[in-house]
Amino acid sequence: EPSDCLQANRSERTVPYPPAGLGYFLNLPNQAVLEIQGSSVQEFASTHVRLYYGQHPPRGWNLIGNPYEEQTSWGAAQFVTNGVAQDLPEAIASGVTEGVLFDYIAPIGGQPGYYDFASDPTTAVMDPQKGYWLHVNEETRVVFYSSAVASAQDSRTASTPAAAKDGWLLRLAASAGEYQDPSNYIGVASTASAGYDVGHDVPEPPQIISGLQMAMNHAGWGENAGLYAKDVCGSGGPATWEVEVACALPNARVTVSWPGLNNEGPEGVKLILVDNETGRETYMRTSSR
Repeated sequence: EPSDCLQANRSERTVPYPPAGLGYFLNLPNQAVLEIQGSSVQEFASTHVRLYYGQHPPRGWNLIGNPYEEQTSWGAAQFVTNGVAQDLPEAIASGVTEGVLFDYIAPIGGQPGYYDFASDPTTAVMDPQKGYWLHVNEETRVVFYSSAVASAQDSRTASTPAAAKDGWLLRLAASAGEYQDPSNYIGVASTASAGYDVGHDVPEPPQIISGLQMAMNHAGWGENAGLYAKDVCGSGGPATWEVEVACALPNARVTVSWPGLNNEGPEGVKLILVDNETGRETYMRTSSR
């Protein structure tokens, strides 16, 4: 068994019949046309993929893909864990998964790509023949539904994330040269704590390109320690986020920005960006970067 779904088979590099619903990264030295062969799952109302937690870093990360030939709703997916079936909000609430799909965006023109994700995972959709990172906290199975079934499921599972109902979220972005990392979130919610909260905090997916990475660092979160793409604190008092930006480009100027703060940010909340090396403070309300 693989330690995670970074590969479908640990002992063999060639997998003749991979299960529908796995995702893959493919690096080609030259332009090529892929000839894809296989049996369609269009006639099936649902199909499933086993997700692994694993024993070695990066633990819990799986590459999944839409097995259908049309766009389908991620909010309609179900998880089966130890024989118990749960819809996506239930799986998030019970801690099986954060439920967030990380989509790799490849800009036109050959520029380096970056990850993007919906801050409310129940609103995400899966494009056909496209892969996504998904993190789980234990071994489980995810069940995908065809678009017809998913439309009916959506009407029953629609929900709003806690941070949107009783708190706030702010997007942070970083850029350096042709690299960018535009989708990182900090926020506050009454149902969150100072530690890891499944449904609020979302780990950073494994990097494909090491040019630039922004993340919130939580080295003291025990088995949940690591880098986070979304970090929501409790609303009981002042909140602090340790934001790290790593850039592999030599002598590159790195820009950190917070687009939409004055339009979407919380009224009456003072946000200050502190450079830990120089001690410089930037009042984010009166500056855009």
